[in-house]
Amino acid sequence: MISTLILLFIAYFDCKYKRIPNSFALTLLIVALFEGRADSSPSFLFLSALGLFAFAYFSRCGMGDIKLLLVAIDFLVGSARIVQYLWWLIAISSISIVIHSLRYRAIKGDFAFAPAICGAVLALRVVSPG
Repeated sequence: MISTLILLFIAYFDCKYKRIPNSFALTLLIVALFEGRADSSPSFLFLSALGLFAFAYFSRCGMGDIKLLLVAIDFLVGSARIVQYLWWLIAISSISIVIHSLRYRAIKGDFAFAPAICGAVLALRVVSPG
């Protein structure tokens, strides 16, 4: 419940200010650890971190988004539901890109990625709670 409110706040903050402070990701991590939702292993944590840093390098995505993704994947979603999460992330990101391009008439400029990250976690919880 608390992590849901934090995810909604992070998505709103990123839309408004186009940044994700470290304290938000840390707060979400602490709450996620107390909620104990994910079933990740140290090897999954290492591989997801490695994959996310490669993604950051090639996509030039902000490090706040990467830290939020790391917390979401490893501590809120877990390795058992990663494929479902990635499908939700792709779907919501695609919708966000279309909305952004219609609003600004281009794909240039700052793009708020946290709503897609947080929305995919929330969609996963609604569709297949676990």
